[in-house]
Amino acid sequence: MLEAVPEAATPPLGLPPLVRMLAEHATRRPGHVAVQDATGAVSYADLWARSAALADRLRSARVARGDVVAVCLERSADTVTACAGVLAAGAAYLLLDPDQPPGRVRELLARSSATALVSRPEHVRRLGLETYDPVDVEAFRDVVGSDAAPPAAVGTPDGPDSPADEDDSLAYVNFTSGSSGRPKGVLIGHRGLRNLVDWYRERYRVGPGDRTTQLARPTFDAFVLETWTALAAGASLHIVPSEAITDPERLRDWFRAEGITVAFAPTALAEQLLALEWPRAEEGCALRDLLVGGDRLTRRPPASLPFRVHNNYGPTENTVVATVGLVEPEPHPGPPSIGRPLPGVTAHVLDAAGAPVADGEPGRLHLGGVGVALGCLDDEDASRFTPDPWAAAPGGRLYDTGDRVVRDPDGRLHYLGREDDQVQIRGFRVEPAEVEAALRADEAVDSAVVVATTGSEPRLIAYAVLRDAAADPREIRARLADRLPDYLVPALVTPVAAFPLTSRGKVDRAALAARPVSTGAERAERPEAGPLSLLATLWAEVLGVPSVAPDDDFFEIGGDSLRLIRLVGKARREGLKIDAEDVYTHPVLSDLARALSPARPGAQGTPASAEDSPR
Repeated sequence: MLEAVPEAATPPLGLPPLVRMLAEHATRRPGHVAVQDATGAVSYADLWARSAALADRLRSARVARGDVVAVCLERSADTVTACAGVLAAGAAYLLLDPDQPPGRVRELLARSSATALVSRPEHVRRLGLETYDPVDVEAFRDVVGSDAAPPAAVGTPDGPDSPADEDDSLAYVNFTSGSSGRPKGVLIGHRGLRNLVDWYRERYRVGPGDRTTQLARPTFDAFVLETWTALAAGASLHIVPSEAITDPERLRDWFRAEGITVAFAPTALAEQLLALEWPRAEEGCALRDLLVGGDRLTRRPPASLPFRVHNNYGPTENTVVATVGLVEPEPHPGPPSIGRPLPGVTAHVLDAAGAPVADGEPGRLHLGGVGVALGCLDDEDASRFTPDPWAAAPGGRLYDTGDRVVRDPDGRLHYLGREDDQVQIRGFRVEPAEVEAALRADEAVDSAVVVATTGSEPRLIAYAVLRDAAADPREIRARLADRLPDYLVPALVTPVAAFPLTSRGKVDRAALAARPVSTGAERAERPEAGPLSLLATLWAEVLGVPSVAPDDDFFEIGGDSLRLIRLVGKARREGLKIDAEDVYTHPVLSDLARALSPARPGAQGTPASAEDSPR
């Protein structure tokens, strides 16, 4: 067991602001829980000590201030330790998803020019990352802090001995879908990150007595909102169990059992949470604020809800959140707004000529202020970053979001939609051009167009002109899944002889998006009556297709984690005893029906007894 030896009560000035805050909490409340996951709780003293030890290791490997260090880990306390250690070393972190295809992970690593990698041996082997001489995060689990004395001081990173946010050095890199046909690396500075943290602490009054959540994938920039805001405030950050993320009822019960006070949920999941019955505060519900973001919020909370709902909006290029609005409960009319800008953020609604429009007139949203990103790797999207003529200080810049909005007389912004082809899929921003480029690289595809379906839960549909009419669309989709993250993989690949054109000779994307979605099951043998028939009906409803066949795979015909949540909820209301793990284990319709054998209570579609009902 290694023990960090305390050397100084005050962290060196050269450390980034978030790291200084972490050190201060380790000094003032060393035994307080900083992060808790399925493996146990990590105190602030231990988190600081492990982060400091990792920072020393990285500096010994010649990681310098401004370098990028990749962190390839799943949602866990180790991920928090790794990112804090990278920041303590004066570097910037890049989070990579170990569940993404190996080629994708290696591409992002190469694009980022990362000088070091923190991961686990099993991820390194599966992804083929041995050449990066990775640092094993588990090697720091035995490092502990002293509860009786201040934490050790981390050596000052290379560079001037001044707070890292004064010169807005790089804090992290986040890859998003790119319109150029490849991922776009967005560079976020410490000044914007500090502004986000300060706003959050002020608005939600979060402190050491709070318990907050970490639910988003680390590669989704909501991770930043969840993690650093909690640790800067001295709160306890609780990693949400994976099984609760796909089950709204289980997530609600977990919130209650853990005494969660502030939480974030992606929009689609949040809307299902709002539809549940919730215990009152006096019945044990500690939750007071639920933050929602990632997609357009279409429903309002019931007036009886024991907590407030906040609608967050913001592109990655503006440090996670740019505007926020308290969502008035039912029966308030109309869809929720995206609220007003955060302190330090400016929002300009401009016309095509770049001039401001009057309140009530639609325009394109341009964001300015402290949250604007430093830029993008390789200067991608440089045209969207322009000088800010309204900036209070020289050097201000605007970011053109591409979103159409309208401002009401009260200063609230209302989202109207996109001015380009970009779409939101399960909270992730997706450029169809990136998916189309990946399809065109397939040997069986001559050309491709990718569109998103309409509705509250859009999904990608690919239309492809094939070089070989005998090519199997499912095999094409499977090859895409080996190269792209799941949210970029189209639900279906549909062969076409040619694309419909507009009167100007361009591909008519609207016509493609309006086409009925078919899995081909109309020509297949219909499921027999019984559990199979009921499941087939539920699958078709959830997936938005006319019908499904017994040999269809839920995830191969458009299923994803959010549609899985809806499926489980519908099936339970019909009396089927089923959970998300059942579908992951038996994704083929006929196999799932057999797994839900008649011997299981409720398996014939009749309501299960109250004793057997999921809680």
